[in-house]
Amino acid sequence: IACAPERDPGRGIILVSIDTLRADHVEAYGAAPGSTPNLARLAEESVVFDACFSQSNETLTSHGSLFASRITSHIRAEDHDFTIPDTVPTLAGTLRDAGFRTGAMVAGGHLARVFGLDDGFEVYQETAWWGSFQETVPMGLRWLDDAPADGRPFFLFLHGYDAHDPYVHPALFARLATPGRPN
Repeated sequence: IACAPERDPGRGIILVSIDTLRADHVEAYGAAPGSTPNLARLAEESVVFDACFSQSNETLTSHGSLFASRITSHIRAEDHDFTIPDTVPTLAGTLRDAGFRTGAMVAGGHLARVFGLDDGFEVYQETAWWGSFQETVPMGLRWLDDAPADGRPFFLFLHGYDAHDPYVHPALFARLATPGRPN
């Protein structure tokens, strides 16, 4: 995401989650030059974390861990009905309480608000299930453009399933394999 000149990128945090993208396929982490030119440009203009590890190989529990700053199993039982309990503090809630505007533009699926990932966000917008950055980025830019000129810092979370494409969700089969789940 490139900020237009009238936006002050120094007063906020933009967290971009490209679902299922492997780091070794991104230039900033060693992929061939030209393989991800837009991400390379974003990396040049941003803080890049060199030692980040997912706590889970599944979208829902991985993001739950990220937002709660806890190992997934320390949030609640891991299953396909995983939700972050209201009693667990979240990154967005902590930033909101510190005076940040908080917004999330997510591509539905396992980031739908039903899973509790919206806790702490003042605005949490979802696209159609398994959506794209073609939807979430314009939503995020509108959210930034509509920001009051009050000088408050912001936290914007953007998510897309673009790297999944084409994606066939195995929901029926995953639910059948969930321990304790009636068939």
